[in-house]
Amino acid sequence: MQDHRDLYLKEKQADIAMVHSVASRHGDNMPMEGNFSEGNNITQAVEILLNLNIPFDLIVSGNDIAYKQEITLDQLTPYKLVILPSVFMISDNEVQALMEYVDNGGIILQLREFGTRNKAGLGVSRPELQGVADQSGSYSMGTGTWRTLLDFELGGYTWNEDEDRSLLPNEQTPDNPNLRQLESVIQEYVAPQVITNAPITVNIHKYADGQRILLHIVNYDYDITSDQFSTTAPFEVSVDVAGKTVSSVKLYDFEKGTESELEFSLDAERVIFEIGDLYAYSIIEIIRK
Repeated sequence: MQDHRDLYLKEKQADIAMVHSVASRHGDNMPMEGNFSEGNNITQAVEILLNLNIPFDLIVSGNDIAYKQEITLDQLTPYKLVILPSVFMISDNEVQALMEYVDNGGIILQLREFGTRNKAGLGVSRPELQGVADQSGSYSMGTGTWRTLLDFELGGYTWNEDEDRSLLPNEQTPDNPNLRQLESVIQEYVAPQVITNAPITVNIHKYADGQRILLHIVNYDYDITSDQFSTTAPFEVSVDVAGKTVSSVKLYDFEKGTESELEFSLDAERVIFEIGDLYAYSIIEIIRK
């Protein structure tokens, strides 16, 4: 890794942002009437996007105490879609920024409750959200769309109810209905940047640097008792290269200490290649012309 520092600290190419509401997360522990939120919604939502290999950024909404951040229109504008996972405590200014973002052509995906309280935890009336944030559906606003999924279940995505503990990565399943539902809804609005038939224990993180695309590929199928990873079977990866021609695809396997050129094919705006196996961590370097 020391010999390839240029493969690190690159920017994501994210079309999607997720709002992390610090106030809402803290509000889950406050004694308030009518709070139907689920404590780890942001964690569960992040886990789903990682398992779907969807690049995303976090936009932080503070709590006006230790964290003063407020969502602004400038923060939202670069993204095609913004996800709101149980952001039930939020300021009027931030609600206005989100609505302006949609009016200007953005897409909001609301998961569960939104905007029912201010950041002090007090219930508020927001007539501008009535008929949009308080009932499931897809709503046109200006040139954008507000999509609401009030009943979307996030809380149990990575939780083993029988044993009252978090699921290990190798205990999760690609057939989870929440995973598949969120994937389907997102793909209505944003084309996938990375498609793979790798096991769900494999996360692929996409970064860009000029003409290069870098994929950091991590295998979380780890057995703590033997201190070993389970090597994956061969799997295919398809990456959106924005219509550019690809000159090479190189695999850096840090477990084996090897670099190798991979065979690849081009299909429309995507490059497709196969990774023979993955033990713990590798990087793919795609060079575009």
